[in-house]
Amino acid sequence: MATKEMKTYGMIFGLLILIIIIYSLKGQKMEQPTIITKPEWLSRYTLLVSQENISSEDLVETPYYDYTTPFIQEKINQLLMASGNPKEYIANAAELVFINIDYDYGASDFECINGIASRNFATGSGDCTEQGMSLIALLRGAGIPARAVGGCLYRDRSAKCDLFAAIPFKQPRYKEITPEDIEKGVFSRKQEVGSRKGGLHLYVTVPIPAEDAKGLMLAENQESDKLKWIIVEPTTGEIIKENSCYLYDEELIVPNDRKDLFCQSNNISYSIWCSTLGS
Repeated sequence: MATKEMKTYGMIFGLLILIIIIYSLKGQKMEQPTIITKPEWLSRYTLLVSQENISSEDLVETPYYDYTTPFIQEKINQLLMASGNPKEYIANAAELVFINIDYDYGASDFECINGIASRNFATGSGDCTEQGMSLIALLRGAGIPARAVGGCLYRDRSAKCDLFAAIPFKQPRYKEITPEDIEKGVFSRKQEVGSRKGGLHLYVTVPIPAEDAKGLMLAENQESDKLKWIIVEPTTGEIIKENSCYLYDEELIVPNDRKDLFCQSNNISYSIWCSTLGS
C-alpha cells in the first residue's frame, strides 16, 4: 500500500516538474531582448527625418520586414552599439547581411514571395531579394527609413571600367535578360554573377544627412536638401560610391503592399530596355 502511494506521489511530483519546465521554456521563448538606450546620433537623425517629412511608409513593419522579432531586434541592438552615425549604421547593417546571408544562385521566386527577413537570416541564404528584404528590416527597425527599389543594374563600359573589370573585386550580382525572358512577359529579379549587360535587380535606398553623402551614388529621386537618398547594394554589403563601375536605373519604388513587385517585374518594355544597357 505504501509502495502504491509512493508511486502516486512520484507521478504527481514528476508532473509538477514537467509543468514547471514547460512554462519556463515558454517564458524564455516569449522573452524579448532588451532594447538599448537610443544613441544620441539616432535621436538627432530621427528629428531630421521628421522635419524633412519623409513618408512614414518607409518605416513601416510588414509581415516580411518583421523587425520586432527577437532575432532582428538583437541584431539591431548590436548594430546600434557598434555604430556612431547613420552612415556607419547603414554600412554595418549591409555588411552584416552580406556576411550572414550567403548568395544563393538557385534561389527561386517562390522563396522571395514567401520569405521574411528573420527567416532569411535563419536559413542563411538568398539573393538580392532576400538580402534586400533583411537589410530593410534592420534599417527600419532602428528608425532609419529604407525603400526597396526594383530597377536595372548594368556595367559602365568606359575604358576605365573595362580595365577595372580585370581586377578581382566584390561585384554586384545580376542576370542579363534573355529573349526567352522577354517571351514569358514576367521577369524575375533573381540574379547571377558575370553578366556585362543590363539585368533586373532589387536594391535599397536610404536617406542620410547631405554632408555625409558626398562621394556616394545618389538615388534618382531626391526630395530634400538636408537629406540625400543613397544606394545600398545588398549583394555586396556596401554603400555604392559615385565612381562605381556599376550603374543603377530605377523602375519603381516597391510599395509595402506589393511584394509581388519586390520579387518580379511585369513591365515588358522596361525589361527589354534594361537588357540593352551596358552593351
